Amino acid sequence: MSESDDDTNAAGPSTPKKKRIVRGDLVVKEKHRQQKYRADWEKEPKFSKWLTNDPQDDFKARCKVCNTSMIAEKHVLSKHSEGQKHLKNLTSIRAAKPVTSFFPSSSTSQENNTIKLAKIAEVKMAAYFAEHNIAFNSADHLGKLLKECFPDSKILKETNITRKKTAKIIYKGVGPGHKAELAEKLKTPKFSIMTDESTDISTSKASCVVVRFFNDISGRIESKFWNLHEIFSDDDPSAVNEGATAENIYKKLKKSIMDYGIPLKNVVGFGSDGCNVMMGSANSVASRFKEDCPGIIIMKCICHSAHLCASAACQKLPNRCEQLARNIFSFIHNSSKRSAALKQFQEFLDLKPQKMLHPSQTRWLSLQQVVARVLSNWDALKLYFTDMALSERSLSGQSILELLWDPYIKLYYEFLTWVLPKFTIFNKYFQSAEVVVTELDAKVKEMYKDFLFCFMDRGHVNQTDLSKINPEDKTKHLNDELLYLGISVATKINTPEIKADSYRRKEFLSRCKDFLVESTLQIKKRWDFGNEALICISLLSPKNALSQRMRERTPSILPIASNFPRVIDLQDLQTLQVLDDQWRMLPLAEIDEDLKEEKRPDVFWAKLSKWSDISESQPFKEISRFALDCLVLPHANADCERVFSKVNLTKTRIRNKLATQSIDALLLTCDAVKESKSKNCTDFAPSDDMLRRIVAKDDVPNIEELANIEVILPS
Repeated sequence: MSESDDDTNAAGPSTPKKKRIVRGDLVVKEKHRQQKYRADWEKEPKFSKWLTNDPQDDFKARCKVCNTSMIAEKHVLSKHSEGQKHLKNLTSIRAAKPVTSFFPSSSTSQENNTIKLAKIAEVKMAAYFAEHNIAFNSADHLGKLLKECFPDSKILKETNITRKKTAKIIYKGVGPGHKAELAEKLKTPKFSIMTDESTDISTSKASCVVVRFFNDISGRIESKFWNLHEIFSDDDPSAVNEGATAENIYKKLKKSIMDYGIPLKNVVGFGSDGCNVMMGSANSVASRFKEDCPGIIIMKCICHSAHLCASAACQKLPNRCEQLARNIFSFIHNSSKRSAALKQFQEFLDLKPQKMLHPSQTRWLSLQQVVARVLSNWDALKLYFTDMALSERSLSGQSILELLWDPYIKLYYEFLTWVLPKFTIFNKYFQSAEVVVTELDAKVKEMYKDFLFCFMDRGHVNQTDLSKINPEDKTKHLNDELLYLGISVATKINTPEIKADSYRRKEFLSRCKDFLVESTLQIKKRWDFGNEALICISLLSPKNALSQRMRERTPSILPIASNFPRVIDLQDLQTLQVLDDQWRMLPLAEIDEDLKEEKRPDVFWAKLSKWSDISESQPFKEISRFALDCLVLPHANADCERVFSKVNLTKTRIRNKLATQSIDALLLTCDAVKESKSKNCTDFAPSDDMLRRIVAKDDVPNIEELANIEVILPS
C-alpha cells in the first residue's frame, strides 16, 4: 500500500463504499472488522432455545443443540438456525424431557404431596360417613366448618368435602375399588356363595350375595359381602311380572359373578335358607347351580333349620303360653305410666328393672329370651296385674292375671326355660364367623341324641343307627313319669299344688313329651345323617387330621377327595397320590407343638402349608391347600342376615330414598374400612386404584403420577 493511498483512506471518502467499488476507486480490499458475541441475541425467539456464548472465544457463538461453534455474526447465526441438521436436533430436544424433570423441585414435590394428602382426607371423611351411617347432606357444612376452624391448614384448603363429592367417593371410588380388589382375590381360589332375600323399609325386595373363601393375606377363611341387587329392577320389567322366581334370582346372582371375570369352576359350595325357591329339588336356585356346577355341595342354613325345629315343637304346647307373653307385652309397652308402675313392683322385689319383650317369629333367638324375661319377673307381674285388676278393672289385665296364677302355665315356662337353650346354644355356635363346618355333623347328631335320651330308651338309642331310629315308636318310649324335663320341672312336678289336678298333670307330661318328639322329627326331617361330604369334612379338623386312631378308619385321602370333585380332579392320579402321601405322613411328622395345639381349622392348615422341615422344604403344602378349599363350605346363612341388619341400619325412615345400588356401595365401603389395621375409618388408607377412580383427570393435572406419589406425612 502507498503512502498516498493511506492518507486518502484516513481522510475518508465522501461517496459510499459500494459506489467506490463499482467505479474502481478501491484498488485494495478493506480488512473485515470482527464482531464480538452479544448476549442480547439470546432474547430473540429464534435464538433463545439454543444460542449461547463460546467461553473460549469472545468472537464466537455456540449452539447448545448441535454442540458446535460459529462466528458471532447475525447472518451466520440466522443461516445456522435454518439448517436441516439444526432443526432436526432441535425437534428431538423439545420432545425429550430434561433430566431435571425426573427430580422435581422441592416446591413441586411438596405441592403434589399436599394435594394427595387432601384427596386422602376426603376419602377418610367419606369413609367416616359410610361407617357411621351419617347422611351425606351434612358434608356441605362439615367441609366449610373444618376450613373455618383450621384456616392455617394447607391440606384443608385443597379439600372439597361436599355432599356430591362424598357420594362420588363412595359410589364411584371406594365401593367399586374394593369390589374390584375382592374380584381379583376370587379368580384363583375355591369359594362358596351364600344368598338370601329381604324387603326393606321402602318395600324394595333385594337379594344379598356373600362369598366365603380363604384369604391368603389374613391367613383365614372369611365371608365377604359381594353384592346387593334389586330383584325387581327398572331395567328388567319382565321380572316384575314373573316375581321373585328362582330363575330371576339365579340369573342376577350368576351375572354379578361373571361380570368380573370370576370363573364358575371356582365355586364349590352354595348356601341359603331352606325355602323352595332356594332349595327346591326341581326348579330352584340350588338346582340351577347343580346344572352349571356339577359336584357342587348344597348347604341349607343350619340356623334357620334349628329355629324352624323349635317353632314347630312349640306348637305342641298350649297356645296360652305364647299368648301370655304377647298380651303382657301389648298391655305394657305402649304406656309409659304402666311401664313405670311395673318398675316400682320390680324394685319392691329387689329385681333389676327390665322391659318385657315381644315374641318374634323371624328372629332366631327371641323366643328363649322372652320366656326367660317373663319367668324372672313372674312375681312382680303377679303383683302388678293384681293391682291393675283392682284399679283399672281391665278385662285384658284380668285374663293375664288368671294365667299368671295358673301353676301349670308357670310349669310350662319352667320347661321352656330348660329346653329352648338347647336350640339357642346350638344356633349361636353356628352363627359364628369361625370355621365350624368340621363340627356340624357331630353337633347335630349330639343334639338329636340329647333329645332322644329325654323320652326314649337309652340302650335302644345307643345301639341303633341314628338314621333308622323312629322317634314316634311308642314301644321304645319311656314312661311319662320317667321323662326328663329339666331339674326345675322335676322339683316342682310333685308339689301338692301340681298333684292336686292329676288330669292336667298328665296333660302337661304328654305335651312336653310331644314337644320332644316333634323336635326330633323336625331334626330328622331337615338333616341328612348320611351326608358323606360333612362326615368327611370333619376329618379335616386339626384333632382328627393329626390322629393316628383316625388313620385306622381313613388311611387314604381318596374317600374325602371323592366327595369334593370341584376341589380336585379325580382323574389327576398324580396329584391325588401327592395328597395321599402327605395325608398318610401327617400324623408321623414332628411338627411344632404350637401348631399341634392350634384348634382353629383354617389357621392350622394355613400355618401347616408354610411349615418347613429340616431340609427347608414344605412337605404338606398341597394337602393344606386341598383342606382349605374344602373348608370354605358355608355352615350357616348368618352372614347374609348380618348384611340385611346393616341395610336396615342404613336405610332408615329418614334415608328411605336410598337406592339399592347406593346401599351396595356403602356396604362395600364399610367392608373396605374394616380391612384397615384398626378396623375403622381412622387409619383407613385408600388404594391407588381407588384414588384413580375418585379423582377425574380434569380435577388434578397428572393424576396418574399423583397416585404414585409417596405421601410424606407432616411432622
